[in-house]
Amino acid sequence: MKTYDLIKVVSTQASDGFEDANGYIMHNSTSDVDVEVVPYGTEYPAPLLLVNPPNQADGLTSGAPQPITPGAVVYQRPATSLTGSGSGATFAYASSDPGGNIFLIFADTAGTGYLENDHISITTTAAHGSQTLSFRLVTGSNRAEVPVTLIHDRPNPLDFAVREYKVTGTTDRTVMVLREHT
Repeated sequence: MKTYDLIKVVSTQASDGFEDANGYIMHNSTSDVDVEVVPYGTEYPAPLLLVNPPNQADGLTSGAPQPITPGAVVYQRPATSLTGSGSGATFAYASSDPGGNIFLIFADTAGTGYLENDHISITTTAAHGSQTLSFRLVTGSNRAEVPVTLIHDRPNPLDFAVREYKVTGTTDRTVMVLREHT
């Protein structure tokens, strides 16, 4: 049986936006509470982030593309999922150093069904050697906002940990954030 340590108790409502949890959440008053949760990206398949996208070059596993024109950005390179079931994403790659080395890879079309650590490949354009770049999706690659109800008389938190949560109502509700006891 899992045991938990209480990390914090927060009174919040929808207008307060998302709160950091990085743990399990629950609610123990006399009524249920509807929340939007952001599960960890390794647990819930979701589209890739397009706003402030993470640098997928940090997850490169293979590929040494020919240098490209410094400052160049190439968009809409179709992705192939080597592991995982995500589909529909395209990626861009960019260079800014004088040698033209690729330093940035990011999703420019979100696709669906991706998990962090999925193994992906793209092929550079013919102008850059038509080489295959393989990479794992880094932490923060995807984001799903999932509606759940915290049942008021449930003695344990949600079955899964979440990065963030937001109460959906306009009335302050108390949410407890817990970590699994080690």
